[in-house]
Amino acid sequence: MEIEWLILGDYAHMADGKLYLQGGGWERLNVNSGFPTKQMFGIATSVLVPWDETNQLINLEIEVQTEDGESLAKINGQMKVGRPPDHPPGMTQRSVVAANLPLELKTAGSYVIIARLEGQEMKRTPFFVIPGPLLAMKQQQQQAEQQGGGDDQPAAE
Repeated sequence: MEIEWLILGDYAHMADGKLYLQGGGWERLNVNSGFPTKQMFGIATSVLVPWDETNQLINLEIEVQTEDGESLAKINGQMKVGRPPDHPPGMTQRSVVAANLPLELKTAGSYVIIARLEGQEMKRTPFFVIPGPLLAMKQQQQQAEQQGGGDDQPAAE
């Protein structure tokens, strides 16, 4: 078994064996509202299951961690991939999983999504949270006010 891919998006949904991923494939999140911030994440992964491993329970875990290894969210589940009658013997099958998670991000920095099968890490997808342009401007204004005393008036002569 292997994790074929692990993708981050705004929203993920599975229906009739198809993945519907909205705003998918990003690796950088701009935050303009300040920290901490709450953000909805769509996570999608594809598990390739060899013919001889079908019809068995498979333990899947997806975890989101900070750059320091702090776990922000963890999804545990089991799946079983059957053998359709029209499937050629020996053919590997793809099983796609989609989940949506609300996460609280305390700071800017590096984060990672980790996918595990049977407790073994199979795939990592990093993403980065950065201050967006509006937040960066607000922070610069606050720093300037703190350094200059907040006075925008010219000095009296």
